[in-house]
Amino acid sequence: MNHNFPSSRRRFMQLTGLSVAGAASFPSWLDAMEMKSPKGRGAVKADPSFKADVEIELVAKSSQVQILPGKPTGVFSYSAQLISGSKDAVIEIPGSYLGPLLQFRTGQKIRIHFKNELPEESIVHWHGLH
Repeated sequence: MNHNFPSSRRRFMQLTGLSVAGAASFPSWLDAMEMKSPKGRGAVKADPSFKADVEIELVAKSSQVQILPGKPTGVFSYSAQLISGSKDAVIEIPGSYLGPLLQFRTGQKIRIHFKNELPEESIVHWHGLH
């Protein structure tokens, strides 16, 4: 019977050493990768000297949407209200429950007030930010 397992003692010791080193570093790797938000930090005060070119209130909320026939589906979605700046910064998508597109020009300074009305903690995950 051939298992293709390295049969030398030296190779066995090398693999064992690598396994032990990997297992020993695993808890610190998990701590480094943890994505929890800090508890009890509260709102962070904005720098009063910062002057935004565009200012938006972004609200995360839960709602019911008719996606398929029958019972409505519970969804989480965003809505945005332009406070100041270019009117083309917030683009509503007709018929979409996901939320608006936020469009900014290179070099624009933006301020977004995030209001979480969801029944759980949330963060904004920016897609297409390039």
